[in-house]
Amino acid sequence: IFIPFGGRLGGGFSFLIMVYFIGILAAIAIPAYQNYTIKTQLNVVVIESQPARDKLAAYYLSNNHTIPDGLETAGVAAQLPDGSPLSLDPKRMSLTVTTKHGELIFVPRNSNGQILWTCTNGEGLKPVQLPAACRSPGR
Repeated sequence: IFIPFGGRLGGGFSFLIMVYFIGILAAIAIPAYQNYTIKTQLNVVVIESQPARDKLAAYYLSNNHTIPDGLETAGVAAQLPDGSPLSLDPKRMSLTVTTKHGELIFVPRNSNGQILWTCTNGEGLKPVQLPAACRSPGR
């Protein structure tokens, strides 16, 4: 069998170089693939949490800019359809979704009478794992 960097298979040194080369490729590709799959799964969380964020924003805007004291007050279920639990910080009105990969935190801001949400990573979630929707303003 011909090996691109070492002639024919059989030489111990060329075989070790090929094993080393495959190991380096795996060390780069496996974490990148894992981050990609986590981003994809978190993108579903962003979509599924949109109704909860809409209800929180509607409550805030229709109650003289009063933050609800809990999810129930704003009519928000305590978990997403996939079972991920939601929690509300009544001081900032930030919504935290706890997933099996870590926490995704949505923080609101008032922009000309409209609530825009940004998301960031919380405990257990790396910034590189955030879906694209969390890197664009206004989500």
